[in-house]
Amino acid sequence: MAHSRLSDPEHRNWITVGRAVQVTRNDLETIIRNAADKYHTSLLATLSNNVHAWKSHFSKPHRSTDKRKIFWSYSDNTQWLTVGASWEIAKIFMAPLGPRKLDVVNAKTTDISGLLNVLEWSPRGTNVKAFGSLTSLHQDPELYHDKDVQDAINKLSSLLNNGFAVIEEKGLEVLAQLQHELGQDINILKSDMTFWKD
Repeated sequence: MAHSRLSDPEHRNWITVGRAVQVTRNDLETIIRNAADKYHTSLLATLSNNVHAWKSHFSKPHRSTDKRKIFWSYSDNTQWLTVGASWEIAKIFMAPLGPRKLDVVNAKTTDISGLLNVLEWSPRGTNVKAFGSLTSLHQDPELYHDKDVQDAINKLSSLLNNGFAVIEEKGLEVLAQLQHELGQDINILKSDMTFWKD
């Protein structure tokens, strides 16, 4: 059964890493949601009540070098001028959502890749606070002297200044391992469900 795998150190490690990714995603959600709300509020106060003016405004600060890759259709522009609809603005700064576009309605329903897209492609002024918050977290006195934490701070600084992330080979290996383990766990759970049904 699935719970018997908890005695396996590799499986426990996989669960721990998965949980760490989830915690990180949740922290990012809060930081990015707050930044999106603040950005949208500032736009409501400064831009005219005209969707075309807003679209023109978004084209300029969008940090994609190829403006043809801005996915306007994933955002409901009829909501742009509505108080509290900041996530419709955030969607402009995401990669293609495909069939999930109707499911992504706020920060909570956005997966970690969408959150990272918003952080990556949004205007400089809106994401500096997010980077600052992440850096502050890593500068906690209990963590600051750790070599991995110092590496993380350097990487955050590089991301902020250079505007792109380099996925390390080890990171890809970990993701592939997580995908493999998740597939195995799903099969075990299906087997357990069949057993209990019988």
